[in-house]
Amino acid sequence: MSHGTKSLWMDTTDPVRYPKLQQNRTADAVVIGAGQAGVATAYLLAREGADVVVLDKAQPGGGETGRTSAHLTAWVDDGMDLITREHGSAAARHVAASHARAVDWIEQVSQREGIDCGFRRIPAFLFSLRDDRAEWLEAERAACVAAGIPALLDRQPLYDPFGHGLALRLDGQATYHPLRFLHGLARAAANMGVAIHGDTFVSQVDSENDIVTVTTRSGVRIEAKACVVATNTPFTDYANVHTKQAPYRTYVVALTVEPGSVPDAMYFDDGDPYHYCRLIREAGDRELLLVGGEDHKCGQADDGAARLDRLEAWARAHFNGLGERTHGWSGQVFEPADGLGLNGHQPDMEHVYIITGDSGDGLTNAVWGARLVTDLICGRANPLAAVYDPSRRPKSLKQFARENLNVAKVFALDRLTAGLGTGVDDLASGEGRVVRRNGGAVAAYRDDDGTLHECSALCTHMRCVVRWDPLESSWDCPCHGSRFSPTGEVIMGPASSRLEDAD
Repeated sequence: MSHGTKSLWMDTTDPVRYPKLQQNRTADAVVIGAGQAGVATAYLLAREGADVVVLDKAQPGGGETGRTSAHLTAWVDDGMDLITREHGSAAARHVAASHARAVDWIEQVSQREGIDCGFRRIPAFLFSLRDDRAEWLEAERAACVAAGIPALLDRQPLYDPFGHGLALRLDGQATYHPLRFLHGLARAAANMGVAIHGDTFVSQVDSENDIVTVTTRSGVRIEAKACVVATNTPFTDYANVHTKQAPYRTYVVALTVEPGSVPDAMYFDDGDPYHYCRLIREAGDRELLLVGGEDHKCGQADDGAARLDRLEAWARAHFNGLGERTHGWSGQVFEPADGLGLNGHQPDMEHVYIITGDSGDGLTNAVWGARLVTDLICGRANPLAAVYDPSRRPKSLKQFARENLNVAKVFALDRLTAGLGTGVDDLASGEGRVVRRNGGAVAAYRDDDGTLHECSALCTHMRCVVRWDPLESSWDCPCHGSRFSPTGEVIMGPASSRLEDAD
């Protein structure tokens, strides 16, 4: 299911449809969510001989896997220096190794299964837009080397306004087409007997007497020995996990570029807001530059179109040979308070596992999370189980407190001020707005035919007031990141039910 923008990956992939689950059944494991995390988990479990069912409310690849910038690195988004300081040197080595192995796994599986996804190895450059950051780069280099990531200070191949030219170079990183890989992986999993079902909305997960029961909105049930919730953020957890990570919107533009004018690499800067970019090579020798960044808390900004424009302006200031913008889109990431994913046993639910907390490293976290969860389900010890344990206490209490204070502030303020002084008479087609009525908040949307649709503006997860996102035509919750269609259907959890009818 797609709302609003379409990514480059969506426009260059032939969709594959899988049937809706129609009958009750049993399985060894049921996986909820058919993005990279869910399909990789199903593939790995099938190779272990398990009977696996995958369920998705839309179709494989309809979620955030198709909205990434698709960079693959052993280096993590928050930096190895921070990871080392927060978690210790031993954990940092494990983290770096897990992401490196995830990149290797994608390469190996694409070769083994004959998946034509354009996987290729390229260097990555971490550079500064400030002239006083040499010590920062050296600290990050030392942390990378100590964690087992080959890194060296090099001359950056980009526009350098300060002349210091320093960049941290990380060789052997990678890029690929995420949806082509995902569809190939799903096909390989299906060939091993995995039952994949689309258009199947899971409304409830219960665990009792060593059996997990998964119930769909239409009342169909699956009983399994294990359940993996791979839905970007778990809808099966009410508050525990959601206090440990925060939802952020991120933006990407694709621009044509004159072949040979941009060195083939990935680039990350230290700006505020920061930027990341890389080259795409398409058939017919066409090249595109992807530029991402301009992140903000979900539901706490409504200027997505302007953010895409700023990304394009930044790219034109730093690169030569750029042509037209072909695509602009947004996606959602979940930032854990201590920089590491939340992968493993879901707190307080036996035989239920989660993969979440991608922190901008969603594709490698998805693969490593799948490998970790597979080990846990199969009863194998994994040295990273404690590092990624969703039950762990966040190491960074400052960041943990900051994000949760933000949630409390938004929750209280919006209930007092949302929709004050506005009505619906001037609401144009394709627009949404929160309005005040009878002391409550109403999410009003006028469709292209001029019909007015109204729902309660209270998110069904924890009753925060949703806000309209004009770029993606969605209602976004500013507290924990639930997103709803213009007429109130769930796009993304943690909410598991649609917006209620307006009073």
